[in-house]
Amino acid sequence: YDENVVSYYKVAKASPFPSQSFLAYYHVLEYYFLRVSESLLHDRLTSMLNDTGFRASRDGLDKIISVVRGQDARADETEMMRNVLDRFVPEIDLIEFINKFEDACGEKIYSKRRTVFGESLQISTHKDHAIANSAKILKHVRNAIVHSSDRYKREDCHIPLSESEDVIEEFIPLVRFFAERVIFGTATQ
Repeated sequence: YDENVVSYYKVAKASPFPSQSFLAYYHVLEYYFLRVSESLLHDRLTSMLNDTGFRASRDGLDKIISVVRGQDARADETEMMRNVLDRFVPEIDLIEFINKFEDACGEKIYSKRRTVFGESLQISTHKDHAIANSAKILKHVRNAIVHSSDRYKREDCHIPLSESEDVIEEFIPLVRFFAERVIFGTATQ
């Protein structure tokens, strides 16, 4: 396993504060943002450049430029998070995890729409929605923790040692699930 991400994981497991634990698990995922984004770009460019019909004409080069610029435009953190989750976690495994977790809790913690730090969120357990919804929620909770400016209403951000720690704690099993899958997926022999 990559020593750096294992260090984040250890901090997450050891922290007595849900907010710090969440952030450390989030760092495991964030660690791969650029690597996954660059890999996707490499794959797209390789496909275009190796196409037997590709010509280094103005049109061909414009398409290449468009792909590169498009990658930069989509390089926001939520999209990068979605790419990492999608790369390492089969959506069916995520849906199964959510269903089992919610059955064990006796409550629809993730799949029922609710307001979390000022925004109405849920993870749809339907194909082609669960990963994208999860990326949005993880990013939103992370923002609530790290953005404590007065631009946000008090209910929209995390205050350390307050009841908002309880809200964050509910999302730790989800972020830990993803962090573990990323650690497993990036391991080398």
